[in-house]
Amino acid sequence: MNCPKCGYTRKANESTPDTQCPACGVFYAKVAEAPVLPRGPVIYADKPGFWTVGKVAVMAAFVGGLYAVSPYQSAFRTPAGARSPADTGAASVSGGDLSQASITMYSLTTCGYCAALRRTFEANGVPFREVFVDTDEALAREMFGKLQAAGYAGGAIGTPTLEVNGRMMPNNPPYDEIIREARKKTSRG
Repeated sequence: MNCPKCGYTRKANESTPDTQCPACGVFYAKVAEAPVLPRGPVIYADKPGFWTVGKVAVMAAFVGGLYAVSPYQSAFRTPAGARSPADTGAASVSGGDLSQASITMYSLTTCGYCAALRRTFEANGVPFREVFVDTDEALAREMFGKLQAAGYAGGAIGTPTLEVNGRMMPNNPPYDEIIREARKKTSRG
């Protein structure tokens, strides 16, 4: 008899019981009853596509900070430990004309910090463009290229990451710092 788990062919002079594999020790009846489970994803290097091993690792590092947030917190509230706009004096720094400012927010569709900053921008009339790097490979490459050019090479980058008037600001920068940077272009004319 061949073992259904390891494939060992049982010999006539084996000392273990006939119901057990001499090589791996499994009981034949238990293996026959056990469901066959998939071994995990198979990643083919020769197949084109967004989710290759390297990109999955980069996105995992990018999203990694999100799992530090309690799973019971909604993406529509400020996550635990996040800088709330009220805590940073959002209302006091949003005044003024920001129409000439260029603000791009690189977000993840599942990011609570991104949702909180989006609501703060909208509530204060701050003009911005939001792009989602987890749904568009070209935008993810664009963001990482700009971060690398700005000197942020390697390490985990959190969201939201902003580009304000050409300056890259990764890892959920404080709201008042974003507004100060946005005003620089307006004050220069």
